[in-house]
Amino acid sequence: MYVIHAGVLVKTLTAPIPHQRRAKLTGARVATTPLPPPPSQPRQAVRRVGADGTFVVARHKLRPGVAHAGKTETVVIEETCFRVLDGEVEISTHPLKGPITRYIADPR
Repeated sequence: MYVIHAGVLVKTLTAPIPHQRRAKLTGARVATTPLPPPPSQPRQAVRRVGADGTFVVARHKLRPGVAHAGKTETVVIEETCFRVLDGEVEISTHPLKGPITRYIADPR
């Protein structure tokens, strides 16, 4: 199963629905064109660090530190970790504890 948003392949998932029931899904359709290429750059999120030095991305609580409280930081979401950047400088790296299953913001 492929998730496509704005012409970009966002995610590939295993299809949890048996083949016989797939035709009855609302909005589902068989692909008639080749799949678009996956995004060339890793996903990013922008978050403001709270007063306690933490923020949440994809249900993971990241702790860059109280020294960064109030700052807006960029989080690069990679396959195995999150990298927190202050401009171009990497502040911290946090391991990914499980798969990311929700995408709420527009993938750009």
